Amino acid sequence: MSRNNDVFQILVGKTQDTILAAGNYPKDLLPGQVGIFDAKTNVSLDETATPTEFYIGVGIDSDGDGVTDNIAKSAGQYIQTAGVVDLSVRSYNQAVPAIIEIAGYEAVCNTDYALRVEYRNEEIYKRQGTVGFTKTYAFTIESNCPDCVCDNNEITIALVNAVNADVENGYGIAYAITKDALNNGVLTDLSKSYAVGDVISLEDVAVVAAYNEANDTTFETAVRIQSLPLTKKDFSSIKMEYYYLRSTAIIASKAVGFGAETTVTTIQVPVNEGGSGYDVKQKEYIAGGWNGNPGAYRQSAVTGLAKEILYQADFATQYCMFSLTYDQKSLSGWGEYENNLATIICIPMTLTTAIANLKTVLGGILGITVTEEGLPEADAGTAGAVTTAANADFTVSDAKSGVATGKTAISTTWELVSQPATADVKITNGDTLTPTFGFFTVDGTYTFKLTVVDSDGFSSTDTVDVVATT
Repeated sequence: MSRNNDVFQILVGKTQDTILAAGNYPKDLLPGQVGIFDAKTNVSLDETATPTEFYIGVGIDSDGDGVTDNIAKSAGQYIQTAGVVDLSVRSYNQAVPAIIEIAGYEAVCNTDYALRVEYRNEEIYKRQGTVGFTKTYAFTIESNCPDCVCDNNEITIALVNAVNADVENGYGIAYAITKDALNNGVLTDLSKSYAVGDVISLEDVAVVAAYNEANDTTFETAVRIQSLPLTKKDFSSIKMEYYYLRSTAIIASKAVGFGAETTVTTIQVPVNEGGSGYDVKQKEYIAGGWNGNPGAYRQSAVTGLAKEILYQADFATQYCMFSLTYDQKSLSGWGEYENNLATIICIPMTLTTAIANLKTVLGGILGITVTEEGLPEADAGTAGAVTTAANADFTVSDAKSGVATGKTAISTTWELVSQPATADVKITNGDTLTPTFGFFTVDGTYTFKLTVVDSDGFSSTDTVDVVATT
């Protein structure tokens, strides 16, 4: 038996939010519309059909006049139903950055500090192999008064500035967060009040440091470093610096000055983006070597320039991807041949009806139930009511989250979506399922959003309203 290298085709749906109805022909496909056809009759199918051979097509408008003038087909002459190996469906998932937190440090005047951070991503591996790329962020806590006591928040300011001074040459960005609740009714020079875990400006960190020194208090902040993804750049022909895995991992260690009291904690592990138009375009480029767009030779033999490629994917669109793999067996002369093929159908996430249609029809033809890789569950709980007052608060008690088997939840976050004008509600414990919303001083409806992200980068959201009345 002879077997070829794996070949795949990319079919990109566009604006049609339904697949071609049963009983039609390929000529009836609208631009960007997907259809499934009997390979023997060329008649479009629905979920009740039981063909032995079928193919998938999508209408192409190559000249932009709004009329289908070509049809892109699945890999191979046809798909043998009995030869289908796997069908997987995966919705777009957002990228999740790596985040580490440095906390608990103690400032000693006129002391040098240094934090060593190693960054890992595909660009670094391509450039220097397994040799690590490490940045050392160094600074000094200085004081002209030998008997003065330096405040720990000075380290926060210095470390954030050290990391962000090198953002253009690095792969991470730093910011400060609060470790204590800060009320601008007490710390009157603060620009606003902060709950525990809120991002705080360096100007307000300086206010906290000054307040501590003047009042012998110990309000603390910490530093978080968040990884930056590799840049996506749109392209039209040959993409020389394409990276499929664009997330950056962070590994930090204490180098100088930071004592045993300092903790370095991983807050969030990175997750790569999936289903972006950028990635679909790259797959179209690779598949073009087999389907004639532009063919096996990517450059003109005459001019040496890259041949034009007609891309169907949009760089900024987010796609749901159906990956169908199948074996195609044939006999020729005295030989038996088996080709391993794949067709990836990419439907914009906004075309929910077309996605549902495709699941139903493919599932019916193959005799299976098409299930998508499980999305996490997010339930923000039931609506609430509070009485307007500076000390009024509302604690969520019945919110729920969940993830599919084999996955873990890597972040649970709450954010304020809308509130009445001049209101300034605070969220405490915003990374749990029991947050407290406080400081309801204005009548009206306040909307809060819960977002749950799993270990594959899939996310789900839900909202809850809290009505404040006098």
